Amino acid sequence: MKNKVAIIKNGYDILRIVQGSKDIDNCDLKICFMNSNYEIKYMKLFSNYKNLKFDKNSKWELTYHRATISKPTKIHLKNKIEKEKYITLPLTELLDPNFNTEIPIPLFKVIVSNGCNLIKKYNEKGMPKKDHTIIDMKENNILEIYLTKNGFIKSNFYEKWKNISFSLFGNAMEYYATNNQKYIAKNIFDTFKNPNNTEDGNKIYNIGISTDVTNDIGIFVNTVNDPDIKENNNYSINFIENKLFLGLLGGLEKKYNEGDKQFMLYTEDIENKKYFSEDEYRKWKYIFEKEIKKIDRKIKRKK
Repeated sequence: MKNKVAIIKNGYDILRIVQGSKDIDNCDLKICFMNSNYEIKYMKLFSNYKNLKFDKNSKWELTYHRATISKPTKIHLKNKIEKEKYITLPLTELLDPNFNTEIPIPLFKVIVSNGCNLIKKYNEKGMPKKDHTIIDMKENNILEIYLTKNGFIKSNFYEKWKNISFSLFGNAMEYYATNNQKYIAKNIFDTFKNPNNTEDGNKIYNIGISTDVTNDIGIFVNTVNDPDIKENNNYSINFIENKLFLGLLGGLEKKYNEGDKQFMLYTEDIENKKYFSEDEYRKWKYIFEKEIKKIDRKIKRKK
């Protein structure tokens, strides 16, 4: 089993994703930067992105740490030269990287403009390393990365969670931290008739890059070509507070025809008796209702 993901763009190295230590359900994730001209941005709940300040002339690696008995879930930079030097991202509403999750967890997004001057080529010797799974951005300038469990690629997720899956992977990742309608794909349930490609204005979303990484985890990746991304010489790694994503996802509403009554996305999925027993129906109904109540408490959502 390969144990790393190599993100590249047209043959140039961007970053690695590596599973770290783990417990029974959760693990640490390490992100290693392979070029030096990157930025790190973070988005707190119901806020806009902010830039993280750090010494860009030094060498860093980033770890998404699961919670422990004494420490909360956190994301921090570790200086590879001054090994005692850390910078913790000011994000507190984070989910642990759970590799037993049924519904993929939004982790972070990578933005690399097509005009970015990348220097380091991937695998200059010409043969890919055996421990790497390669994901090539190619002509796209955005990757949205979701954590899945191992075996997700062979699962029935898209059939079982038809509405949830369309919405989870169709909307921009920022929606799951902001509840801002501008991040929702236009006419999502009409345009997703083609499961491999959909269009939101001029943004083209290619759906369905999924791979196992280790015996525990996999990742799902959206590749996006966004013409609004300005040409520059930097690329960025963008993190969101993702703790409320399930409530924001399940609380989205759908209707089939004009004049029809709207209903929450998850309800139609869990009513499908082909995939949901009575016990599982009750379990997921409880989970989504609990998560949506968290949203209500946070933003006083109107029923």
